[in-house]
Amino acid sequence: MISKYTYKGITWIDLASPTENEINHIQEEFSIPISVTKELYGKSIKIIADLYPSFIYLILYFPEFSDRNNAIAEKEIDFIIGDKFIITTHYEKVDAISSFYKTFEASTLLEKSIDIDHAGFLFFHIIRELYSSTLNRLNDINSTDHNNYIFKLINLEQAINTHKEPLESFGIIARKFFGEKFEYYVIKIKNEHEKVIARINYHKEFHSRELEANKFLLIQKILNKIRYLIYICLIILILTFLSLWL
Repeated sequence: MISKYTYKGITWIDLASPTENEINHIQEEFSIPISVTKELYGKSIKIIADLYPSFIYLILYFPEFSDRNNAIAEKEIDFIIGDKFIITTHYEKVDAISSFYKTFEASTLLEKSIDIDHAGFLFFHIIRELYSSTLNRLNDINSTDHNNYIFKLINLEQAINTHKEPLESFGIIARKFFGEKFEYYVIKIKNEHEKVIARINYHKEFHSRELEANKFLLIQKILNKIRYLIYICLIILILTFLSLWL
């Protein structure tokens, strides 16, 4: 399905589970090379950050949380970022993108909160929404099962860590494509990424400390029971000796 939004001369095309005809239509409209459109037909096997004459092509995998079973899945999003257009492609529903639709459609809100001179600025706001969504859902992970909780945090960390190198490449490319003035937003994108990593590490450390504290309390509880049993045994032993002497 193709969704198209335009604001201040910037066009956002979102391809959600696109058909071959839809991809071909976008290819013709925006002069996308065949090498790129081939990547849009399905899930890619690698993360990409490439510069083309008229756009930047970036592939990232974002962790998405399931409300039903609290599982984490990696969902690929392809970004084609031109000067006056941005194309996002994904084959699964991405909640953060759905949420950003509403913001982008509300032109009066955009007037107040989003400055857009070219599509690079729009990319910044989209990726910030994706990272913000990840942060918000971190607190929803069920932490009662320690092993499962740590496993999910590790999977989440691995997924987000894959962004580091492509974002570095994107920063170099974006400066060339959009100009040095975009440096500020490149730094902010990296900061958003690092914020997620820091929060994951905090959750891991906090949960580990909480687990250690629970272990300590459990050990103390067991020791108290052992002391109690020792006292009982001593009393029984003393009473036994007294009964033998009397």
